[in-house]
Amino acid sequence: MGGLREAIASVHATILSTFVFTGRSRRFDFANYWLASILLAAALHVVAGSLWGWENGLLARSVIDIVLSVPVIALFVRRLHDQGRAGWWALILPPLIAQNIYVAARANIYAFDPQWPELGYWNLPIILFILVFIAMLLAPGTAGPNRYGPDPRTREPGTH
Repeated sequence: MGGLREAIASVHATILSTFVFTGRSRRFDFANYWLASILLAAALHVVAGSLWGWENGLLARSVIDIVLSVPVIALFVRRLHDQGRAGWWALILPPLIAQNIYVAARANIYAFDPQWPELGYWNLPIILFILVFIAMLLAPGTAGPNRYGPDPRTREPGTH
């Protein structure tokens, strides 16, 4: 049960730190927020779909995805700081988020408007962004303090 409490505290701290681009975060924090946001998005997508229908609920589902993606940007910056990297590397996220929203919108509207173009070769740079994102996300942080702050593994769980 202590692991669940720590995971909930980690997600809570991530949400409270949505616009905090200083300090460091653990991989554990990113994994917990990612899992929680997927579960919450799935539940909210079902609610939006049942309230407005799947076609009309597209805007609501896109807004849900964007709102749940906002904390990821600051969390990713703090993950980069944990590795001793500049937060500017987080600029790889907006193309990934935009591509995800476009593909979801295209999948939902395709049956009603088959003129939406495929991304085609634009997927190749996106794949490169995804690989860089995953590599940076999974890279271990520097042990001990670095120029961005103290080691997050030595602090209380759920604090940033």
